Amino acid sequence: MKAQRQRLRRLNLAILLAFAGIGLSLVYWSTIRAQDILSRPDNPRLVEAELRIQRGRILDSLDRTLAETTGAPGLLERHYPYAAAAPAVGYYSLRHGTAGIEEGLDADLRGETEDWHIQLQRSLLHTPQVGRDVRLTLDAAWQQTAHALLGEQRGAVLLFTLSDSAIRVMVSHPTYDPNQLDSEFESLAADENAPLLNRATQGQYQPGLALQPFILAGAAATGRLSLDNIVSDGAAAVEILGNVLTCVGEPAETMRLADALRYACPAPMLTVLNVLQAADLQQIFIDFGLTSAPELPLVVETPLSNPPVDMRLSILGQENLTVTPLQVGVAWMALGNQGILNQPRLVAAITADTGGFRPAANGVWQTYTKLSESRQVVPQHIAAAILAALPRHENIIEHAVLALSGPGGSANGWYLALSPANDPQMALVVIIEETQDVAQAQQVGRALLDAVLSQDAAE
Repeated sequence: MKAQRQRLRRLNLAILLAFAGIGLSLVYWSTIRAQDILSRPDNPRLVEAELRIQRGRILDSLDRTLAETTGAPGLLERHYPYAAAAPAVGYYSLRHGTAGIEEGLDADLRGETEDWHIQLQRSLLHTPQVGRDVRLTLDAAWQQTAHALLGEQRGAVLLFTLSDSAIRVMVSHPTYDPNQLDSEFESLAADENAPLLNRATQGQYQPGLALQPFILAGAAATGRLSLDNIVSDGAAAVEILGNVLTCVGEPAETMRLADALRYACPAPMLTVLNVLQAADLQQIFIDFGLTSAPELPLVVETPLSNPPVDMRLSILGQENLTVTPLQVGVAWMALGNQGILNQPRLVAAITADTGGFRPAANGVWQTYTKLSESRQVVPQHIAAAILAALPRHENIIEHAVLALSGPGGSANGWYLALSPANDPQMALVVIIEETQDVAQAQQVGRALLDAVLSQDAAE
């Protein structure tokens, strides 16, 4: 009997310890690890909650809808009426996350708030969360025009208005349709042409003589040379990395340094070696924003920038500096804006916070102002002299060059333009990958400016 009682006591103790263990585990998982469980991506409650969020709209500069949430509560879907705007707008997917503005302004579009009163009210009343609307500086019609002009060519197009440094067009090819993202994501991710990469903000390219206007402007600003300096044998070919660089057109053998810009000649650039040290050249790159990330709510790639090692290669834009089209666009705008560098704008305004309880479609718009101050990178007269030296086509100031992009002589075509030439209002950057004919980039750029300026004149 005594042995039986001892066994019962041991059994009771084991049951009590088991219950204690269960109680402790419940406390652990319900309090200490509660947030970890709630935030797990496979938590079905998160998916259900996400499907109830009325995500804010993304609009273009004329309030045309670029992204909107449609469907019944609990079955909401994201719809993109202008698929061509994907490089800037990005995508929103429960399976694959976010990209573009959908990622950069996710908290605003979701209607997130740090106000605990609002959070408590949402929780108690089970009120659907409503996001804020976002207005971009893009023009959807111009975006579609540039998208069509680029066609099947790989590359990027950026169009800015100088008065407000606003991005009106941001095209990257190849691209994707965000409406088909979930069904095509695996093939898009595996595609060696990288359609999910925004080449305008993330593509890293050797600039070649696309840097010529900026290097000469920076060198002239030091006072150590003048664009009127005479250069002998200026039309000579230059051998570099097994390739031969020549002028565009047929300039005279003896020319002014300004003529090097007019004909995109490489040889006169080597005279800059006499007046600039590596630190000076690196400072020019820094001043023009070619080593830093532009301030956009997008993923913007900026490779580490080391001081030039081989000055001859660096002067010709073919050493260790790589740039994105967006960085070149920021520098190009500075020359078109009297030597003043401004950060680019892609977001114009966001509707005022409604606490996430009601649609913001008719809300008050608040200007988006998260940008650094403007700064003068070269004197106004230097910027004007550079623009005066560049060639003109009808009413366009332009700079078109091929830049070496890898082994075997492959090259990328750069086309930089400002229009109208007598009083620039727009700045354009086009890059076409793996081409031996810079006219391909030139044709895209000229046609886009013609379409945009024609539309403006009609309005």
